[in-house]
Amino acid sequence: MQRSSWAARILGASLIAIGLLQLVTMFGVASALLDPLDPINFRVQSFHVVNRYGLFAIMTTSRKEIVIEGSDDGETWKAYEFKYKPGDVNRRLPWVAPYQPRLDWQIWFAALSDYQSNPWFQQLLIRLLEGRSEVTSLFASNPFPGSPPRFIRAVMYDYHFTDWPTRRKTGAIWTRTSTGDYFPPVSLRR
Repeated sequence: MQRSSWAARILGASLIAIGLLQLVTMFGVASALLDPLDPINFRVQSFHVVNRYGLFAIMTTSRKEIVIEGSDDGETWKAYEFKYKPGDVNRRLPWVAPYQPRLDWQIWFAALSDYQSNPWFQQLLIRLLEGRSEVTSLFASNPFPGSPPRFIRAVMYDYHFTDWPTRRKTGAIWTRTSTGDYFPPVSLRR
């Protein structure tokens, strides 16, 4: 066998071993036993040739969701339903893969921080207050088809799947708990 063939096999086996090392540490398996190998893992990571599998190495355990609501009187609020994200607790989520809806995706990321970290979010709310059709068309429905709302806000919810008895009794797919305002109620000066 040629030397280059042996070198390729050794390199391949090494990369597979390091990839497995990262995989088992991701699952928290015997990290104390693997600590002596950390310097090797660190050096290899700087070349970006081996990494954890998947789009996200770590996922959040709760589902924080932003619900954007409009109102004409500041008392009664109507939700702008997203096309692909949880909103109405009785609505099933549609299958979207491999399509990645941009607004729904960005809103998911926005829920992981505050609106100050997402300057585009305030612009989205302004466009909804203006009733811009190119923005309202990004939603599943426009709860203010005749004219835009006078007020707008965003509320944060923590979503969880319902259990089977609740789903059979109510038909609800989700249960949600309000965790407070994400963006306070605002209005355009008129």
